[in-house]
Amino acid sequence: SYNGSSYTLTGDIKTFWDFYDSTNQSYFPTHHYTCLGNGLSCTIAGYVNYFSGNTIYYAQLSNVENIETAINNMLYASNVNTKNSLIKSAIDAWYAKYLSGYNSYLEDTIFCNDRTIKSLGGWNPDGGGINQTLQFQEYSSSKDLSCDRATDQFSTLNNSAKLTYKVGLMSNPEMNLLNRNTAIVTGQYYWLASPYYFYASDAYVRCVESKGGLSCNGTFNLSVSSGGLRPAVSILPGTVYTSGDGSMASPFVIE
Repeated sequence: SYNGSSYTLTGDIKTFWDFYDSTNQSYFPTHHYTCLGNGLSCTIAGYVNYFSGNTIYYAQLSNVENIETAINNMLYASNVNTKNSLIKSAIDAWYAKYLSGYNSYLEDTIFCNDRTIKSLGGWNPDGGGINQTLQFQEYSSSKDLSCDRATDQFSTLNNSAKLTYKVGLMSNPEMNLLNRNTAIVTGQYYWLASPYYFYASDAYVRCVESKGGLSCNGTFNLSVSSGGLRPAVSILPGTVYTSGDGSMASPFVIE
């Protein structure tokens, strides 16, 4: 229970250390909250969401009523997009250097970062298995480009998901629509805008493999050696190209 400032454990209580006893594993789906010790009251609570080997993974909660509120604040709140990611900062710098003179030829389209949850896994307080991950929308075959949530619709015109320039990353459904076209092959991994899942303490994001297959990678591998960035823009309607097929060897030439 939460009184606005502190948490109190109630009901059938198991301490944090009880979870290391394998005989208590049946409690995992319904005993997620802890005071990170043997106390029954605390101002910072832990929400256990994953267990692997001898390691317990948890999210710290403070100033929120429960894990549902915390997830909403993390993914869907109106102020969730107030900070630039490392990738966005890199793309903005690239655009400012190479494309700023072509801004009038580009459409202010939506770049979708769809954070719809498919399965809460261990983040589900009503029976989520402690060895299951939080998974985002499945894109294995979907070619649906809809993006329903305002905070996922990134553009220069949307104050809820504000872009500095008319540039973003492709999404997993857009890559499915291209269906392994040669235009998506670059010879190296590069990141997409679609999230995949939380595993233990790491976040995984969709990406494209060197030969064009779709895969994922953890953001802890976010470095020059682990993947590239392939910024995407949308040409204004009515614009045509004179040659090229969009591949690395034969890029489109705009008229």
